[in-house]
Amino acid sequence: RVRRHLAEATGDEAAAAAVATPEGLARGRAVLTGKCTSCHDMRTILRKPRTAGEWLRVVERMRDKPMVFGVPVEEEDVLPVTAYLAAVTPRIQRSERKRAGDEATARGRKQAMLSAVADGADPTPPAVDPKAAEALLASRCTECHERDTIEGHGGDYAEWLSVVAAMVEEGAEVSPDEARLLAAYLAERFPEAQGHEGGGHDGAEGEGDRDGNGGDHGAPGDETGRGDGAPAEADPKADRDANDPSDTRNDPTTPLSDASGTGADGGNTSAAGSHGTQGHGSTKPPAKKKPHGKHGGGTDGTKPSTGTAPKPDLARGRAIFLAKCKTCHGRDGRGQTAYGKKLGVPDLSASSLSSAALRRVILDGRPGTKMRPFRGKIEGADLDAVVAFVRSLR
Repeated sequence: RVRRHLAEATGDEAAAAAVATPEGLARGRAVLTGKCTSCHDMRTILRKPRTAGEWLRVVERMRDKPMVFGVPVEEEDVLPVTAYLAAVTPRIQRSERKRAGDEATARGRKQAMLSAVADGADPTPPAVDPKAAEALLASRCTECHERDTIEGHGGDYAEWLSVVAAMVEEGAEVSPDEARLLAAYLAERFPEAQGHEGGGHDGAEGEGDRDGNGGDHGAPGDETGRGDGAPAEADPKADRDANDPSDTRNDPTTPLSDASGTGADGGNTSAAGSHGTQGHGSTKPPAKKKPHGKHGGGTDGTKPSTGTAPKPDLARGRAIFLAKCKTCHGRDGRGQTAYGKKLGVPDLSASSLSSAALRRVILDGRPGTKMRPFRGKIEGADLDAVVAFVRSLR
């Protein structure tokens, strides 16, 4: 095989026959290990399989290059080393196929793990089989980690799942079902430390946006906020205001200062969709609007719309966030979980995204990142609650 392919590449059957022998191949191997590797790493040389003609051109190019350091390749070295490289190419090809297959398998494990964590998989820990879980711990985790470092970690189910998912991201051969079993077992054996729950920004339920900022310094387009799954507003102007990064009057997370609806700026700060007078301290009810669409009223005997929406339930938003988002984002939204750090999850407590932009990210994910869409999983009042809770983390 080597003689035939080398003869085709050189056009010289006699020369090809002279080097396509055990002795010729041994000489070629000596040139490779003694001269070629004086400049090149062997893994670089043998990474890509090539034809005899391609190997010949590579070796001739190395022969013709000016030698700055290393051992030069001489003319008499060209055919022997080309013959040897052509001889080992099938093994390079098999190795490359195996490497590609292993990488594809690893990508599949990572994607399956990401789907199990980020696509809203059931956050409830599975029933634990201690014997099976202990066997998994011994066979998968202690290959890299000392037992005492595992036992000293601590955490609840979501936090342990984050640790196992980070291991998978590093290359651990663990399936999603095995990861869930391991996380449930570890959470039972090594629960979170006392006093851990309630710490950080998300420990205060029902807390509104402390700084009142609704700015969006980097959100994608769609300034109208339409088509993002948010509940329809009673007035188009209110819809525009709710998505204005500089306007927090209609932000569902802006705290209500008193029963009259008068905010710190003197305007009406009632929930999204209100039409209060801004900047004058007026508590005068908003002017009646003409009926339009399904929010109109009075002409068909239905109760006229007040133009207001209920305040989002922060406790409900927190519960959904902890169930579906904590493994990556952490209980405080800072992304400092084991898995979150591996994926480069942003710090939600430092985010300046508006409510509309947050809705878009939750519903549609973020292309080019590991953030998956939750459309069909978190919508309506639940979506409003999660958005309000995320904004309360600031």
